[in-house]
Amino acid sequence: MSSYTKTESVFTEMLDNEEFLSNQYEVLAGTFPREYNEVVILVSKDNIISDSVLYALDIKDRAEMKNNMEEIDKNSSTKYSYEDLLNNNYKLVLNADYYKKTNGIYIDVSNDYNYMKNLVNNGIDIKVVGILRARKDAVYDKVGYKHSLTEYVINEISKKDIYKDQTSNKEINVLTGVKFSDTDTTYEDVTKQLGIADLDNPSIINIYPKDFDSKEKIISIIDKYNEEQKKDGNEQYVIDYTDSLKMLVDGLTTIISIISVVLIGFVAISLIVSSIMISIITYISVLERTKEIGILRVIGASKKDVSRVFIAETIIEGLFAGCLGIFVAFLICQPINALVEKFADISNIAVLSIGGSIFLILISVGLNVIAGIIPAKMAAKKDPVVALRSE
Repeated sequence: MSSYTKTESVFTEMLDNEEFLSNQYEVLAGTFPREYNEVVILVSKDNIISDSVLYALDIKDRAEMKNNMEEIDKNSSTKYSYEDLLNNNYKLVLNADYYKKTNGIYIDVSNDYNYMKNLVNNGIDIKVVGILRARKDAVYDKVGYKHSLTEYVINEISKKDIYKDQTSNKEINVLTGVKFSDTDTTYEDVTKQLGIADLDNPSIINIYPKDFDSKEKIISIIDKYNEEQKKDGNEQYVIDYTDSLKMLVDGLTTIISIISVVLIGFVAISLIVSSIMISIITYISVLERTKEIGILRVIGASKKDVSRVFIAETIIEGLFAGCLGIFVAFLICQPINALVEKFADISNIAVLSIGGSIFLILISVGLNVIAGIIPAKMAAKKDPVVALRSE
């Protein structure tokens, strides 16, 4: 399939933990795979599966696939019942069986129809036993199989003559009879082509932490081990690892940081403009109430009392504006959450907490007070006689 569609394999190995799988997938029909030769079809949360999987399982005609390559991986409008997909039987042929020993080297005989027909008839029986619907963030649009199938294939290949001939002499390519040192082909290339692997000597290990704390502990253990190996001069035993989640989070964090800086810039400009406008409005209020200021001073109000009048007004304005802003934000959050959950399957992306609301209201009050300080002091400094004559 990969040679036709130029994509990664539609087959994926699943963890041998039914409890974990139950959290990742919902069984639509059939069961979870329990035997090494049982596989399941993994569909999306909308019960959609791509043409690539259908062609790979021979549910759609492969002859049609060759003539309609541009339609591969596009969602098909065709509907299939569970019975169309379940209980189909397939044959698994080992990589090593494609070769026959001739004159001391192994020749690829996959073009020999009769040989391949007999090979398929005697292949490993594979059965589709279930259809699983992916829950949030689970892998889908694949055919899932158990790790025990991987082990079975590796063990079966290890019994083949081609395995024994190649692993016993790592200098000579059993497919050509030529030394690896004389060609661009490596021993690893050939063993991969033949499906040769050693369960006791894996080339890569995937670790699945149950939470972020566990992930950090695992990384800490590996880093400590690497430091000890480097300290002892055992560089060859240092473990190279990739923290896929960290790479993803770091990338997202960088993007979010850039967006945050831009938004902070806009907010800062908005706050400066708002503060200037509040100062202007308060100053206009002072000019319009000059006579009132004069009366307050005549009846015994001090300069501080006059200043407090305008400061109190800015506090009330800030409190009202903050509460209004929080109310509007709360109303906007509801449709935003509904839309995001519908289209992106992410719930409660916009949340306005009580603590955050109070903090924002206090900021609103504080900005109003700061913006009103200068006009309030100007009002306090007015001469009462001049103020009374202003009208």
